[in-house]
Order: sequence, then structure tokens, then C-alpha cells
Amino acid sequence: MTVLQDYVNFIIEYAPYFYYTPGVGVDPVWGKGPAAAAHSIDFLVLCHADSQFASMQSTIYDKIVELADFLVSIQCTNDTKKAYGGAK
Repeated sequence: MTVLQDYVNFIIEYAPYFYYTPGVGVDPVWGKGPAAAAHSIDFLVLCHADSQFASMQSTIYDKIVELADFLVSIQCTNDTKKAYGGAK
């Protein structure tokens, strides 16, 4: 495996968590975040278009959808709040 392949696998497994410690797992205190999700989507879109990852296209696509759903789920939908449209 290449470093790039390892990184794709890591993103598929752990995005959008902020921190991961080998042997321990994800850090539940810091949890998930919109920046981690958004940057992961940007990266995965490029991988999805790359022929090197043709055999993983459906897995990559599914992860992009999962991350996009996460971003939508943390959006403030109360239009009376100043945070409306932003992440909680």
C-alpha cells in the first residue's frame, strides 16, 4: 500500500473525528467537527475522480454522503437565532 492509500483508508475510517490515537481510538472528548468533515470531503472528491481509486469509488462516495449528512445535521435551523445556517 502507498501512503496515499493509507491516508484514504484512514479518512474513510475516522473522519470527521478531530483526534485519533493508535491503540486507543478516537477521542470522544473532542468528538467530531465540521472542519474535519469539510476538509475530508474536499480530499475524497479528488480521490473519487482519480483512476487510482476506481475500485473504491462507491466506498468513497458513501463516505462523502455520510460526511455531508453530518454537516447538515449540525446546522442551526432555527431562523430566530444568530447562528442560523451555521454549525452548532
